[in-house]
Amino acid sequence: MSTPVMAAVPNPIEPLDMRWADGTPQLVVYLPRAKVEKALRDLLHRDVTVPLIFHLGFDLESARGRAWRALLEPLLLGAQGDRSDLHP
Repeated sequence: MSTPVMAAVPNPIEPLDMRWADGTPQLVVYLPRAKVEKALRDLLHRDVTVPLIFHLGFDLESARGRAWRALLEPLLLGAQGDRSDLHP
């Protein structure tokens, strides 16, 4: 279950059924599987031979989670105005 501090990162090859805790702001970011695999292939300089599998939970309070939120914050502000309901 997603919460304000735990994001869900579904696997691109599995069905998806999501539930959010009450009061959890929702933002869905879709990255086409082929583009993610191409980016990985470009980083590794070799073919990706197995499907990408992600850990479902993404801690938004971790260093990587804070960096992800910092990247998305300007998009949220521009799209929806003041987002004071976002948790730091």
